[in-house]
Amino acid sequence: MQYQIGQKLFFATTKTIQREVPCPVCCGKKFVIVIYGDDSAHTLDCECCKRPGYLGDDFSAGFITVYEHGECIEEITITSASISEGVTYGAIDHYRIMEKDLFLTKEGAAQRCEELKNERNKEEEQRYKTKQNARYSWAWNASYHKKCIERAHKDIAYHTKKLEVADRLKQVKGV
Repeated sequence: MQYQIGQKLFFATTKTIQREVPCPVCCGKKFVIVIYGDDSAHTLDCECCKRPGYLGDDFSAGFITVYEHGECIEEITITSASISEGVTYGAIDHYRIMEKDLFLTKEGAAQRCEELKNERNKEEEQRYKTKQNARYSWAWNASYHKKCIERAHKDIAYHTKKLEVADRLKQVKGV
């Protein structure tokens, strides 16, 4: 074992980071302008960045939340060690830490964090390229996803009509 119980080290890991970016639909304006075939323009709240309000009064925020892998370096104190399945260590709030993720310096941990972040991003990218169920062929997968896209287009058309009705009612009522 390379490290001793009670020793302070730097633990390299990644965490999912929540980040807010401008809404891709309204570009942060919180509304969209719909121009109908008769060239009339109507302003509607952006549905893409809509957030629930406290009393059911939903509002457009102007941003959406995205998730990405980020670096995380924690200073820990080793509280246990095990050699049953390779050398692993324990620390407060961490059950099992692999030896390759522990470092004496923050710089070494930062380097490992970058490697881990790249690994996670590659795994994420690979997920798009693989079938979820090996029993089905690629042709079946293509057909399935094409049907999903068609269904989504139908849903968009339906909800667009609903918005048009809501906008017209809004104009009639003067709200």
